[in-house]
Amino acid sequence: MNERKKINFVIAIVLVTIVITTAVPVTAGKGVFLFELPVEGATGFCSIDMTLYECFDKAVIVDTLVAGTPFTIKGESESMFFIDTIINNHEFYGWVDKYTTLINLPDIIPSIVYYDSNSNASLFKSSGVDLPHITGEQLYDCYTYNERFDEEQYVMPVLYDMACKIYLAQQAALKDGNSLKIYETYRPHSVQLNVCSTLSELMSNNSTVYNGISSWGKGWFISTGYSNHQRGRAMDVSLVKIDEMENRSSGDCDFSVVASYTEYVMPTEMHELSTKAITFKYAVGRDAWQTAPLSKGMQKSEGALLLQQYCTNAGMTPLASEWWHFDDTTCPDKCTGSFLIDTCLSETP
Repeated sequence: MNERKKINFVIAIVLVTIVITTAVPVTAGKGVFLFELPVEGATGFCSIDMTLYECFDKAVIVDTLVAGTPFTIKGESESMFFIDTIINNHEFYGWVDKYTTLINLPDIIPSIVYYDSNSNASLFKSSGVDLPHITGEQLYDCYTYNERFDEEQYVMPVLYDMACKIYLAQQAALKDGNSLKIYETYRPHSVQLNVCSTLSELMSNNSTVYNGISSWGKGWFISTGYSNHQRGRAMDVSLVKIDEMENRSSGDCDFSVVASYTEYVMPTEMHELSTKAITFKYAVGRDAWQTAPLSKGMQKSEGALLLQQYCTNAGMTPLASEWWHFDDTTCPDKCTGSFLIDTCLSETP
């Protein structure tokens, strides 16, 4: 790092300290921060092409970071993150917009159970029928070493504002002895299209699959274009009853993880792409779900009802056709899912 960059780095650190100490945070654990662990040291990603600024006043532009660029969050202001990233094999520090940042959920809410099924063995089925070359296959790989916890984990990011809502939902669940179990957040667009085309072909050749979807339409179960999974503002999630918690630490911070659990019986298995999985009796838009009658499957499932309560009370919106899918429709919708996420740059807080 040359002398000018060293000076800028020192100035930025001072400014970070000033901003953080004048913010109004929420107390958790040993530190003072919004989530279960601080954002400092968490991995972030550019959801779109993002400007890297020398200082949070945006007076000087350092460079443009392309969508998908990973970075380590070093600090924050009210609306920006101070980050460390690599550009053309050179290390840079600077500021980026907080609200178009995808932040890795396990880094800041470790109490959630994470299992990215599409990064392991895809659960996608339709009316119980396997999707050829999809079901049981690894559709991408986001399982990698996370230095923050000294273990391999799934990298599961969402946009910052949605992370705040997921945190609220998890805290409500924990009070009841429950926990969210997240099966997927960000999904690359190439994977979305692959599942969509495979389901289309299966519908053409299998009457059971066709009949299980046709009354609603395929688009309700797998988007034919861009979904909120690509935009970084959706999660596929279930609910578990906690059997045992385990206390751990990272750096100077203490936190808890779910050591063992029992998953609630839900209306269907995760990623069942048919009307068996519907949330409401009929298709309803995102703004009218509050008055829509629940499906029979939802009415019979304590876990699904609790899950919906936790997520909607936290400000997320359910999807009429999938009991497991929740969105934050207030987040930006510019990300197109054009990149894979396979990197973790997390550090101890």
